[in-house]
Amino acid sequence: MKKIIMILGVVLFSLCVFGLTVREAVDMVKKANFYDYPADSYATVGEAFDYFFSRPRWNAFVSKNNYLIVQFTGTAIEDDEGYEVVIQFTVDTKKGSWYVNYFEVDGKQQELSLLSGLLEYIFVAFNYN
Repeated sequence: MKKIIMILGVVLFSLCVFGLTVREAVDMVKKANFYDYPADSYATVGEAFDYFFSRPRWNAFVSKNNYLIVQFTGTAIEDDEGYEVVIQFTVDTKKGSWYVNYFEVDGKQQELSLLSGLLEYIFVAFNYN
């Protein structure tokens, strides 16, 4: 029990240092747009991801290197097969910005360059529905 309280204390202290709560960090990413998919023409990250993926889950945590990370997890369905996708965003609280720092499919890390094809598929699918 003491260990859990200590861990919670460290996490809360870290979040205070960052100036954002977990919910605020998640909302910051969900309400934003990717550069290639601007707000005047496309859905937000949260709208598109929550629409496209089944069982979408969002959370945030502080990494071992003291970075604030927002993590999205969801299942992509293609040809009646499900693929578990994890995308992590590093939040820069000083600049009020974020960037994708990690991408995996079914537990295997993927090159970030492969994410652009998935994003195109997601945002085009959202805009046509």
